[in-house]
Amino acid sequence: MNAISIYGVLADTIAFSHLLYVMFVVFGQLLILVGWAFHWQFVRHFWFRVIHLISIAIVAVQEMKGILCPLTVLEYYFRNLAGQNVNTDLTFLMRIFRSLVFITFPDWVYTLMYIGFAVIVLGTMFIIPPRIKGAFSKQPTSLSKSA
Repeated sequence: MNAISIYGVLADTIAFSHLLYVMFVVFGQLLILVGWAFHWQFVRHFWFRVIHLISIAIVAVQEMKGILCPLTVLEYYFRNLAGQNVNTDLTFLMRIFRSLVFITFPDWVYTLMYIGFAVIVLGTMFIIPPRIKGAFSKQPTSLSKSA
């Protein structure tokens, strides 16, 4: 692999990671709501819920402060190093991934979506609270002696 294609692969990897991040936030919330309706206990797992909340909180804070998404900035950086134009030089699969993440809306719509979704996720923490019992306890290992 030459240097140009390595940068392209890095850019593609970051774009795919960005899609996974978005999917975790969106489908994680959907999973929590469906799991609550069906009494699935795993959707109340403390660490899953905290990581989910932090994931959307990061996006909302970046939006309120006018900070560009670091994943987008990094992807563009590597595309530039690879000599790729983000609008014309992508593979078919990357165009699909990017079209799922980057939908053309006015900036105010993104602000409303990110902050609104963060409020929904935060509200869900109160309406469907995570189970805290056992979240901080030390779990026995397989090498522990039994009493």
